[in-house]
Amino acid sequence: MKNYQMYKDMLKQVVTDINACLDQKEWTAKQLKKGMEFVIHDDWFPLCSTIIKKYRGAGWIVKLNVEVEPGRRQYILNIRHPQESTD
Repeated sequence: MKNYQMYKDMLKQVVTDINACLDQKEWTAKQLKKGMEFVIHDDWFPLCSTIIKKYRGAGWIVKLNVEVEPGRRQYILNIRHPQESTD
């Protein structure tokens, strides 16, 4: 039960932090075209699928990208504005 509460609190904090970035008044032209990128920290990687579902459900365009470097992987969440993004 402790783990559940820990992940629930972590999810709330991560979503709050992401929303603070997404809610900024002015997105740059590059951000509007390419989206905003958020590096996934190892401790909140288990929350990725929940985060992706949450933002897709709200209409955002969301992708999880992986950058592979020797000896490690880095996961990056890309969130694009649904009304401003172009493919």
